Amino acid sequence: MKQGQLYANLVILAAGILLIIFNDQNLVSTLIVILGAVLMLPCVASLISLLVRRAKDAKDGVATSKALFASGVISSMCGVALGAWMIVSPGSLVGIMVYVFAVLLIVAGLYQIIMLAVGHRPIKFPLWMYLMPTLMTAAGIVILATDVKTIESVVVLITGISLVAFAINRLVEMVKIGNEQSQQ
Repeated sequence: MKQGQLYANLVILAAGILLIIFNDQNLVSTLIVILGAVLMLPCVASLISLLVRRAKDAKDGVATSKALFASGVISSMCGVALGAWMIVSPGSLVGIMVYVFAVLLIVAGLYQIIMLAVGHRPIKFPLWMYLMPTLMTAAGIVILATDVKTIESVVVLITGISLVAFAINRLVEMVKIGNEQSQQ
């Protein structure tokens, strides 16, 4: 078993459990605010670094590219503005975040189906192992087709359950692969 995959699965499992536990507590808006802060902080640091570097280069008489400086400032300012928008008005982005959850479920489900079908050849997995990724993919499609404003907590719950199922399925898959490789 690869340790990186094991740790990633444990993080996915923990995230799924947290989504299940906190599904009725306006979690999507809280996640948007947290993501806004996480986006904003490095952009502010980058902007300060650019300005300090420019001042140091000017003091040392080093010519800097105006285009490079301008693009760095513009991208940092855009990141700060987007982060501030996410912090100040998370409700306006809830619909987008729900769609991100749905796409995450679809991609994770399809990835797991592909890995079970062809990614681990010559190991053959039982058909029941395809059930969870198929249900995850279907859940993502249902979320995409549903009005997000009315089902925000349901989406968080479905995403949490799906992430837990994904992590457990991947852990079972990793154990089976480890057993197959140790027998060879």
